[in-house]
Amino acid sequence: MRVLPLMMLLAVLAWAMPAGANPFYTVEVAVETRDEDDRATALAVALDRLLQRITGADEPAQARGLAELLDAPERLLAGYAYRGEAGDDLRLQARFDPEALRGALSDYTGAVWLGEGARLIVWAGEEVGASRELVGEGSDGALAEVVRAEATGAGLTPLLPLLDLEDRRGLSYSHVWAGFTDRIAEASERYGRHPALALGLRQRGDDDWEGRWVLLDGRTLAEDRARAESREALVAQAMQDAVRTLARQRGVSLGGDAEATLGIQVAIDSLGAYAAVLEYLEGLPEVREARLQGARGGDLALELDLAVPAERALGALEQSRRLSLEQRAGDGENGTPPRYRWVQ
Repeated sequence: MRVLPLMMLLAVLAWAMPAGANPFYTVEVAVETRDEDDRATALAVALDRLLQRITGADEPAQARGLAELLDAPERLLAGYAYRGEAGDDLRLQARFDPEALRGALSDYTGAVWLGEGARLIVWAGEEVGASRELVGEGSDGALAEVVRAEATGAGLTPLLPLLDLEDRRGLSYSHVWAGFTDRIAEASERYGRHPALALGLRQRGDDDWEGRWVLLDGRTLAEDRARAESREALVAQAMQDAVRTLARQRGVSLGGDAEATLGIQVAIDSLGAYAAVLEYLEGLPEVREARLQGARGGDLALELDLAVPAERALGALEQSRRLSLEQRAGDGENGTPPRYRWVQ
């Protein structure tokens, strides 16, 4: 088999990068020139940031199972492209291969988040002088542009609210600035079961901005405040905090023994759905393997090897659109397992 030289391979990958690459696995970093050495340095920086995004680790280079990956980032690369010109804010956009990452991280003993559900509802507003505003889906001002850019740069897909009459009745800049979590959670419900970030900014003076933010996902996951010289710096910090917190919250173990096992029952309308049920369950990040234990009538008895604690897996199943909960665990006699109905 003919092996392409490394630089030729990288050139092919660069040419092949698709425009619609998954933002979670795409990282853009500054690079001095298009020279090979500068590109290698930039790729290592890009992979380091992605590993922070995936694991929540502050310093991947110091973590066992991660440090060695930084020695050869091109092995995990799916493509790259340049933006701008040398000497004028040249940027390198690196897109990494999800399957290669999953394989490379199989020996890492920490939790790993591979970007499932990386959508983030963002309630962002700022106070500049006497003006206060929230930004929404149709906003095109400076704050809206920064929120979209920094969220995407952190690997998240920002969902900005419609800011219609219903939104404005439920939430204002003052609520965002004060971090009223009940109001934020209630206003977010109409946009689906996604985490929500409420970010309030206030300009204190020239090159002096204050920011406060709170991250919710069924409960308060994190909150913080900071001062910086620009709105861009504060939004970037909030988005990086959000993605690292979500990585620690949603991460699963890829290697080692199962965290737990869980028995469930799934009602199906035809035997033809059996394979679809197994495929669906094994595609969930919380589930490593699904095994059939038996079948009776239209019910499948399944045992799941989990990558997360059972309580967390049950929560994920309850939010599934393909499994409708009919009976919770223990609601029936003799501690019966939870029962779901398969939704085609």
